[in-house]
Amino acid sequence: MRSHLSSSLLLAGTALSAVSAAAVDGRGHPTTECSNVSFKIPATAQNLVFATPPGANNETEILAFIKQSLTTGEAVSSTQRVSGDYAINAVFCQPTGKTKARGVLEVLVHGLGFDKASWGGLGFGDQYNWHAGANARGYHTLAIDRLGQGADAAHPDPRNIVQAQLHAEIIHQLITTIRKNAKNNALGQGFDKIVYVGHSFGSILGTAVGRQYPADADVTVLTGYSSAPNLGAISGYQLASAALFRPQQFAGYPLGYTMMPVEAERRANFFEGAYDPALAHFDYLTQRPSTDGEWATLAAGAGPGGGDYPGAVFVAAGVYDVGACQPPLATCQDILNKTRLAFPKARAYDFFAPDNTGHALSLHYSAPETLKRVHDFLDRHIY
Repeated sequence: MRSHLSSSLLLAGTALSAVSAAAVDGRGHPTTECSNVSFKIPATAQNLVFATPPGANNETEILAFIKQSLTTGEAVSSTQRVSGDYAINAVFCQPTGKTKARGVLEVLVHGLGFDKASWGGLGFGDQYNWHAGANARGYHTLAIDRLGQGADAAHPDPRNIVQAQLHAEIIHQLITTIRKNAKNNALGQGFDKIVYVGHSFGSILGTAVGRQYPADADVTVLTGYSSAPNLGAISGYQLASAALFRPQQFAGYPLGYTMMPVEAERRANFFEGAYDPALAHFDYLTQRPSTDGEWATLAAGAGPGGGDYPGAVFVAAGVYDVGACQPPLATCQDILNKTRLAFPKARAYDFFAPDNTGHALSLHYSAPETLKRVHDFLDRHIY
């Protein structure tokens, strides 16, 4: 197991660095150029305080806490102010060559169990690479590691600190920095037009940012999302503390950082229909931990919708996405069509339900069509 895991981690590094390799067009000309960047983001949030928290060193209590959060919900006793300067690592990709660059930045926010490498297709080719697809259409991309993720993560308190509220505030401050501090932000430039792109928990955070800071994103793209989430399916996940399940990789992580230990279950919940089995296996080997605070606040933030968010909204979920949609195609389309009701002030709304596709929709064979539908929508509604 040790040698197998070591090999997988070497491949993971290859997958991440693959994002930095320039994609090329049909004539061999580069269409994208990527670099690693890091931000120091000051943020303050009112995080939840739970009435009956688990013991920080008791895996059994932590897993029971998560399950309770996703079924009947955990009782909240109060809120507490959390504040700090948080290191956020990211990959920034720009159109190059003959591609005409637009003054638009897509901020890509990953879901639970992933990190920023998922947007690069885990090194399995440009058909899964969101950066390459967006850059070829003239859009800049910035894929971030949320707090607690990334090679330089400090592994902050998983229950009290790493919650949805603080994530949303960090993202807001990041977008504010990019919009208003063009000379001093890590990109070396500013953008007047921002597109928020989320996946799964990242989409839930996108709705929170839209509700609280409606001017942050001109367009919001929510993937692996609907306004009718199936928390019952999610609550059945088997989880384990990352430090105990994969001590070679996650030694020193608090036990509240959790992963899916059963490969068949992760595949069943993230992949379905038409996909590359080798990619799904690699996804399992390189999955990232999620915190008990994230699981608990996922349930709290899964349903409120977009409030008075005035921008354009595009929603995409696979027909076989067990957490956001359900087959057949017509049923999933109906769910996504009704999701527009969660964004009553949106100036435009559209959706796409790729068939033969599960939760990790950008890692399925349908990914190029999803990318096309998203960017066709952006072309119509970003200006």
